[in-house]
Amino acid sequence: MICPQLRPRGLVLKRLCSAALSALPSFTPRDMSHLVWALQRMRFLPEPEWMLEAQLAIQAKISQFDEPCLIIMLAAFGGYRYAARNRASKGHTSLILVDSSMVDMLLKRLEQVTVFKTSAVMSRRSCCTLLVALVKLNAPVSNELHRYLLENISLYIEDLPLSQLCLTSWGLSLLGKASGNFMQLRQGSELQILARIQNLTRPHLASSACNSADLLQLLVSFSEASVSPDQEWLHLLEVCAVQHLRTGLLAPTAVSGILGAYKKLGTYHPRTLILTLQGIMTEIKERRLHNLDHELSSRHLIGRRKVSLSSTQRHVVELSQTANSSVLADARF
Repeated sequence: MICPQLRPRGLVLKRLCSAALSALPSFTPRDMSHLVWALQRMRFLPEPEWMLEAQLAIQAKISQFDEPCLIIMLAAFGGYRYAARNRASKGHTSLILVDSSMVDMLLKRLEQVTVFKTSAVMSRRSCCTLLVALVKLNAPVSNELHRYLLENISLYIEDLPLSQLCLTSWGLSLLGKASGNFMQLRQGSELQILARIQNLTRPHLASSACNSADLLQLLVSFSEASVSPDQEWLHLLEVCAVQHLRTGLLAPTAVSGILGAYKKLGTYHPRTLILTLQGIMTEIKERRLHNLDHELSSRHLIGRRKVSLSSTQRHVVELSQTANSSVLADARF
């Protein structure tokens, strides 16, 4: 329920929730949305009973919720649901059951204040926040709300910073599938946005400005959408990935994801990336054996040297086989 490293703060938050419980009915929509959002951002999960009381308070004032409050609340519950899918915790499972109807209620209200034009045009920040929230919620989104979101993203796509551009690309591909109208949207606005993202990210790839998360989000978005960028773009992304891999800035999970996305696209073979990864793995194995040999020699453990070295060699081989099976298996085209 509370992360060990956050235990002192978690106890304070638990007391805060207890103190706020009786006052929840008097909270304004802004107070309620910011409270739940802050708790989620600090990775604190209130008790199911508290969440149920919050649901009742939100339901009583749902007609007063405007677009910013709705998006903040959806972002909070999106974060909770995303964490719940990655943690086998009874508390998180209970939360999924508690907030299901609340999410549906918030989405319906959001349609009223956005799709039917009772509020101003959605801001750039709201677009990105809502997109990520909907992906994390993994909840069905109506065609009208989906189309409205795409229209607003199209307005801001040219002004998005690199990190939000990559995140938007990732969110679009996953949201289309979750909404159940992916094939229809692929033929329209979503394809146009992905094409624009490809052009906008090309200079960033050429200058190696994308970090490992950016690279992974970009390539996964196109592979999930079954849309293959041109060969030059795919090559630029590989060159950037190789550079980060050599400097230690590309995490193993990112390497595996990138190779898997290349394989799923099936239109480009990242040979240089694969060879670089294999070379690094070989260097690591040889370095470990050399360091162990030097350590054993310096300690004059002649009698135990062969036994220890043989055991370590087997361990290194096992590590190498594990890495090969988990990472390089994705690279077999």
